[in-house]
Amino acid sequence: MRKASVLAGIGVVIIFTLLWMGDLKAGGFLSDEKTEDNKLQVLAASSLRFAFEEIGEAFWEKEGIEIVFQYGASGNLAQQIVNGAPVDLYASADRHFMERLVKEEHINEENLRLFCKGILVLAFHQDNSEPVEKLEDLIKPSVQRISIANPEHAPYGKAAKAALETAGLWQELEEKIVYGSTVTQAMQYIETGNVSAAILAKSVIYSEKINFSYIDQSYYRPLDHFIGMVERSEQQKNAQKFLSFLQQEEAEKILLRHGFSMP
Repeated sequence: MRKASVLAGIGVVIIFTLLWMGDLKAGGFLSDEKTEDNKLQVLAASSLRFAFEEIGEAFWEKEGIEIVFQYGASGNLAQQIVNGAPVDLYASADRHFMERLVKEEHINEENLRLFCKGILVLAFHQDNSEPVEKLEDLIKPSVQRISIANPEHAPYGKAAKAALETAGLWQELEEKIVYGSTVTQAMQYIETGNVSAAILAKSVIYSEKINFSYIDQSYYRPLDHFIGMVERSEQQKNAQKFLSFLQQEEAEKILLRHGFSMP
């Protein structure tokens, strides 16, 4: 078992403020007059929230370009782009949603990047009467409710369901499942004690009160995180700068620190 480390100082304040504001709220950085006209609008999977806030700050410091992030379930964000949302970049936790947007010519395939991979974990609150260290432990009577993201539009929810199906546990546990609209909401349920356990992205576990163990990666399809430029973007030059920055060592170190792996 491992215990998640706490982000220190101002990082904690930023994280909790953003989390309780909820998904699909904008999170940007201070700008001056010279950057007001070139700020980037980015739709990003909820699993990227904490890493992208730090990466966005590093990008601001290097390039002087403000980024306004909006977070949510990858499927819901993809639909926003189909509906004409005025954004520059889209970061998805699922290959399927990105491929759909490329096929429908909403995303420029030439600027598509696979930049990290997500990791699925089984999490439980340290105050639980019994530890939940493996999927089979979810059958215990003490585990009354289990949170996952909604598998209909959230890749980590889809992966969580697949892991339980592979383990032969889905039918037995389905009545215990509580769905969050996103993986960060599923995390909130366990943090507040509303559920006994959760299957989550490692990247959203920020509290030292939450213990977790890794789920065998053969139990679910790879959680490939792609980012691509929206065809109608009016900030293509700056969007390209951010795509390039994501491939630099500084950004990769941040992603690794927040629980992702490299492709």
